[in-house]
Amino acid sequence: MSPYQRLLVKAFSKYSSQKVLAFDSMSVETFGGFADPKDLELFKKRTIQYAGLWCCIHAHPGHIWYDFWFDEIPHKDRHNRLWETPWVPKAGP
Repeated sequence: MSPYQRLLVKAFSKYSSQKVLAFDSMSVETFGGFADPKDLELFKKRTIQYAGLWCCIHAHPGHIWYDFWFDEIPHKDRHNRLWETPWVPKAGP
């Protein structure tokens, strides 16, 4: 475990019984500052699965999956779709 991961485990240990994290505020720097690019990639692989979906509009199956990394262009979403333009709701997977 990296020093950064140990710091996170310690910081969030008092919330270990909680299933959801709630933030009072958020800034661009909240999920950044990884010294090791491998840690950033591991973080992305984990968080890409975190967000839920919004259901039943425009098409069938109609599920619109929230894209945690929508503001990073280009990137691949949880369904391995390449986004080279700004994110827009897209039914699927």
